Amino acid sequence: MVNDNVQTKFGDFETEKNQIINMFKHLKYHIPHAILPEDIITYNSTFANGVISTPSNIGLGLEMYLGMDNKIIEKLPYPEYF
Repeated sequence: MVNDNVQTKFGDFETEKNQIINMFKHLKYHIPHAILPEDIITYNSTFANGVISTPSNIGLGLEMYLGMDNKIIEKLPYPEYF
């Protein structure tokens, strides 16, 4: 059920991935010595880790970004500010 919600909201994630890549290009322009990740990985963290990083990768637990109006998110005991 969670994966279905993620697929509905993000699809193939290309739009978001391109936005993230564009952000890193801007970062590299403004901070040329910045070390950037080689890849962006999406996964289901079972609501445990929204973002993880290694020296060469950034991982995004997409279920954490379904939005507060999502039926699954509404049932979780997260504080409203989360």
